[in-house]
Amino acid sequence: MLQNLPIAFDLLFLGGFVGALVAAAMARNFRLAFLVLAGMMVAAAVAPALNIKGDAFAQTWAVAFTQRRREWYMIFGLMAAVFLLTNQHRLGRGLAPPQMVCLLILGVYGGLMRIVGTSDPISGLVAVAFMVVSLVPLLYLIPALLQDENDIFALFRWMMVALGVWAAACTVQFVINQDLLYSGSTKRFQGLSGNPQHAAVYLAFSAVAALFLFFNDPKHRYRPLWAVMSALAFVLILWTGSRTGVGMFVIGGGIVALTRLGRTVLLLPIAGLIGFAIMSVLDAFGVQFDIAGLTSRGDNRTAAWGRLFQQILEHPLFGVGGTEETLASENSYLYAMASYGLGAGLALLALLLVTIRLASRLVALRRRVAPRHKAIIDLVLAGNLMYFSGALFEGYMIARIAAPLSFILVFAAVGHRLPRIIAQQQADALGRAAAPGDEPTDTHADHADAHTGYSAEPDYSEYGDFRGYGEDTHDHAHEDHDHAAHR
Repeated sequence: MLQNLPIAFDLLFLGGFVGALVAAAMARNFRLAFLVLAGMMVAAAVAPALNIKGDAFAQTWAVAFTQRRREWYMIFGLMAAVFLLTNQHRLGRGLAPPQMVCLLILGVYGGLMRIVGTSDPISGLVAVAFMVVSLVPLLYLIPALLQDENDIFALFRWMMVALGVWAAACTVQFVINQDLLYSGSTKRFQGLSGNPQHAAVYLAFSAVAALFLFFNDPKHRYRPLWAVMSALAFVLILWTGSRTGVGMFVIGGGIVALTRLGRTVLLLPIAGLIGFAIMSVLDAFGVQFDIAGLTSRGDNRTAAWGRLFQQILEHPLFGVGGTEETLASENSYLYAMASYGLGAGLALLALLLVTIRLASRLVALRRRVAPRHKAIIDLVLAGNLMYFSGALFEGYMIARIAAPLSFILVFAAVGHRLPRIIAQQQADALGRAAAPGDEPTDTHADHADAHTGYSAEPDYSEYGDFRGYGEDTHDHAHEDHDHAAHR
């Protein structure tokens, strides 16, 4: 049966390609673009894994899909472009988030280095085209979707939908043949993500996002679900045996929970019990958790860093011309410079600097906003710190398609939009308080402070021009009754 699947998937791919573009062009509900982002996350989270011998892909039930992850990612990128073309009035005048621009530059530069530095310039052209088609639409689509904090929560709920799809696909394989979910002859869980490290990094970001929703989701009826998903993701991280994944979760989860450990701390034992229950069920199915491996395995990074550093010294300007020629990948910063030379290092430095600038502004803003906005700022800071710290041990920063790339794009857009959302809400609140016929009173002022989290006269200068993305805020509110109720 598996032999016939590739043909079926080819037909499905062709039909999906045509149907997706037609559906996106006809879609009048701009919020359906959230589904596109979830689809891109699923495509980024999966990857084909090698069998035990290492000479062929493991024949999981979804191998035909995982082998075509790039094509599916491209389809969703084209869908995002169509959504933009058919909803240009929603884009406003806001600039794309600087972090996303730096990531685009890094990806395009890598493709150009492939063109000039290898014997296969076609692969470089393909890389450049892939980055442009898949990333440029997201530079504008994600910020345009985020008109207020309810949209931010909606975005992360859709990220949980992607996690649910990924987990369901792994469950199907678990029922068919769980051995294919492990890395080689070990019992380290890799799911459908290609290897344990990729799975752990994806699950770390997902677990922290689920924890954020568990603490803060205004739709309280979903919070038990987020508790289950956060606990499940953490259990799977332990199953991967990845120290990087555990460390990233500890960093991100600690920041997200830092300001929520009031009465909410009483809910943490519930998440712990859920995690214990999940581990007990898996144990009943014969799953073995090599948790001791988190501390027993030796140093497998230092030697890899040395090989990368040696290649940098040998090819400082242009690198070796591509990731295929590098001798290791266990550090994104060294991996980028070894692959593409000094230019890649400068692009990463620019990304780091704009991230520091964003983080400093958010930290300053955090001191004078409402708790719900503080929680979102904490998540953005956590996501960025996870991304840059995990990159010390994994080579995902120069990947054209990877779950960390998808998550950092989301965090970049949220961090870019949140100050403008807060400023717009305050402007709306002050406008209502000063409306003709209304007598300014302390009640109105208190309402404005409670709504926006500000206690002083606003200073919009540090936010820039927030009016672009906010021009259709009132029309947008009617698209979702929860938004209208919030206002």
